[in-house]
Amino acid sequence: MADQVQPEAPREAERIVRHVLDALAARSAFRTPRLSLADPRTLALASPHRVVVLPLEVLRAGREIRLVERGWRFLITSDGEAIAAAEALAQLRGRFRFGGLNEGPLVTGFATALRSNPGMQEPGVETRLLLAPALHVAAVVITQAGAPGPGFRTRDTIIPIVSAHPRLPPFRVIPPVDYVAILRMLAAEIPVDGAKGG
Repeated sequence: MADQVQPEAPREAERIVRHVLDALAARSAFRTPRLSLADPRTLALASPHRVVVLPLEVLRAGREIRLVERGWRFLITSDGEAIAAAEALAQLRGRFRFGGLNEGPLVTGFATALRSNPGMQEPGVETRLLLAPALHVAAVVITQAGAPGPGFRTRDTIIPIVSAHPRLPPFRVIPPVDYVAILRMLAAEIPVDGAKGG
C-alpha cells in the first residue's frame, strides 16, 4: 500500500498502540485470525488517521453537523498488506488509551478506499474514518488537512465502506450534503425508544 499524505499522529497515540501490539506479538497472544497467523516480524503500523463519530442525536435534531473526534486509528500491515487495525482513544489532557484491535470489513474497506482513490495522493489531504454507530455505517472522509471546525466542508469527499443500506453502496463517492441527507432519513426510521447510543 502506498503511503498516504496525512497529518502526523500524536506520539502518545502511536506509542500506546505500538506497546500493546509488541506485547501481544511477543507472547503470540493475538486472538484475531489474520494477526494470529501473521509473522510478528512483518507487522508494521501504517496510514494513521483520525476516527470521528456522527452521533444519532445530531442527525435526529436536524442541527448543524458536528463530528465528535474519538481518537486515532492505525492500519496494521503484514508484508505490506493491511490485515488489521488498532485504535487509540483520546482522553483528557492529550492522553490516549488503547481502544482495541479489529479485522474485517472496516479494515479491508478502508484499505480499498485508500488504494482506489487518486485524490489521496494530493498534498495537504487528510483521511478520516467516519462512524455512525447507531446506523451501522462507516465511511472514509477525504478532507483538507488541518481544516478548521467539527463538520464537513463543501469540497470533502465521502466514500462509504461499510453499509447495510442500498442508498449507500460501498466505494461510490458521495457529496457530504447527500450523505448527511441519507443518514438523517435513516436516523428518522429508528424508533426513539430503540436508539442505541452513538
